[in-house]
Amino acid sequence: MIQLKNTFFLCLLFLQVSPVLAQSFNLELEQMRVGEELVVEVFIQKTDGSDFELGSASFPFANLYGSLDLAHAKKVDSLDGDFSNLKNNEGYSSFYLVAQNNWLHLVLLKNFDISNNQGSLVTAERKRVAQFTIPIIDKCANVQLQWLVNSGTAITNFDGSDVTANVNYVGPAAYKLTADLAIPYIIEDGDDLYTLVAADSYTWFRDGVEVVGNDSELKNAMPGEYEVTVSNECETKTSTPYRVEKITAIDEASGLETGLVAYPNPYEETTFIQYSLNNSANVLVEIYDLLGNKIVTLVNDNQSRGVYTLPFSATENGYEPGVYVIKVQAGETALSQRIVELGH
Repeated sequence: MIQLKNTFFLCLLFLQVSPVLAQSFNLELEQMRVGEELVVEVFIQKTDGSDFELGSASFPFANLYGSLDLAHAKKVDSLDGDFSNLKNNEGYSSFYLVAQNNWLHLVLLKNFDISNNQGSLVTAERKRVAQFTIPIIDKCANVQLQWLVNSGTAITNFDGSDVTANVNYVGPAAYKLTADLAIPYIIEDGDDLYTLVAADSYTWFRDGVEVVGNDSELKNAMPGEYEVTVSNECETKTSTPYRVEKITAIDEASGLETGLVAYPNPYEETTFIQYSLNNSANVLVEIYDLLGNKIVTLVNDNQSRGVYTLPFSATENGYEPGVYVIKVQAGETALSQRIVELGH
């Protein structure tokens, strides 16, 4: 690397001092992400003056420090199918690529012979002179990755010193390589708990103690307070506590005969709440939000023995989609069930 550094600065000493007319050109860097690499293609095009040879260009990566692996930046010697739709493939030429600290030096010398002072010819025809890739190593940056921007590009040429470069850096909007992990929430379905959040790993806890779960699902949840922690390669997030309260005793005189069921659950528009009575009973059916606020009473009446089914929709009652709790009280027996209404 030290030798390359010396070579680069050596090429600056070969600038010709003979005066020439003012010349200007466009230098464009088109950037894109392909997999876990930043791909940069360099195009040049003369805009004023006579044709001239471009010796080198240097690009600072100061605002990408820690996000890119400059030590493994490399030039692309040939094109493949991934780039076959790009224009001016015939303009591709050989070049040196030198990484130094937060700078990347692109030396556009013909035939890799630094002693001949012959660079890439800049003409009125837009042509690509280089393509290189840089591995992106910080996929979990707390701030979004920023692509290379124009902040001090240095240009050398071999026809004179009066050359102006209009440098344009074209790149995608800044973004992370990995999506933010969603905060998980727990859904109760009969005796089981599960979460809909996609993650690489899941860890379940009951009353603060880790319990065995099957990835996003926990079978046969006993009464207690549950949490689920989800993780990917970048972060870990934990759900709010969810309490399971199972009441299995049956009031033989006037209680609930079977468990409380809501189907479908989760649901998009309407769920159906079903329960059975083995005898007449005073029945109270209410819906609560997760803060314990009652949002609607569906039943408050004496009901005879039988099976009852009630439709429910949070949005039809003026509430947002989300997680709610059904509570059914029949005589001395009570059951509860969480339901999830999904947005349309």
